[in-house]
Amino acid sequence: MSKTVVRKIELFAMHAHPGDDIDYEEIFVRLHDVPRAQRVVRVRGIVVGFPIVEPLKEGWFIQITEGDPADSTLIYDQSTGGTREASLGEAEIISQATHMVVTPSARRAAVEYVRRGIKAPFIAQAIEGIVKRNSPEYGNFNLELVAVTAPSFIEAIDDFKRIRVAGVRMVKPNATWTDHHTHLSKVMESSNGGSVEMDVSAQRNGSLSKDDGIVDIIKEVAEEEYPYLGDAKITGTRRGEDSETTLRAKKHIEHTKANIVANESGHVRKNSILRALRSFISLWL
Repeated sequence: MSKTVVRKIELFAMHAHPGDDIDYEEIFVRLHDVPRAQRVVRVRGIVVGFPIVEPLKEGWFIQITEGDPADSTLIYDQSTGGTREASLGEAEIISQATHMVVTPSARRAAVEYVRRGIKAPFIAQAIEGIVKRNSPEYGNFNLELVAVTAPSFIEAIDDFKRIRVAGVRMVKPNATWTDHHTHLSKVMESSNGGSVEMDVSAQRNGSLSKDDGIVDIIKEVAEEEYPYLGDAKITGTRRGEDSETTLRAKKHIEHTKANIVANESGHVRKNSILRALRSFISLWL
């Protein structure tokens, strides 16, 4: 029996390095060509697998599972009040599935948000690890999936009457595309860094400028076609309010919500989630 569940789908930009001559399509061809049993890697102690890597007319449909090998399932019997542990095979783990559609030519990814599932930055790390392990010529390869910030983030910044603290974390942009380089990203490049973080506080009883300095950098990077804003936060007081508020970029990701057909257990049907992912990403191509 089927039911309908609501899924959030978020938009991400891809950055791959070294960026001199990166072929984004080839990254996913390499991932696809790895036998399914070998498309498994550990990321921060979690086992990540890619059971489905399917080519589409434009892009790829990918299913990602993640699970902690130490997890076990405790089953509660309502009729007896007793419990028992479910037995798993030696190679089995309890996992959550996440789905995404990537369009390498546009450097875009639409990723299903699953509360207990793997998140986009770790999906990128997992893809990177599998491709590196199976393609020696990709030994220096790095991949980032960075959230595309919605216009509401800039609007929310402009609503502050006083900004006491602003912080930013940026990942390394793809150096050979049209990505705009801020002063911070140039420092990161010359330092051979992979990311940069900075916090700036206003003078006592003062406010940071909303049109210059770190706040302007945050706005510029957030508005890029291929943003490389890992996260940003603004703390201060909004117009018409007396108490402080903290605004976070990760709360303002371009997204949609879609009704998805799922089975009785709540696991989404492949064709239904694929249709929703393709529909959303088509808006950004």
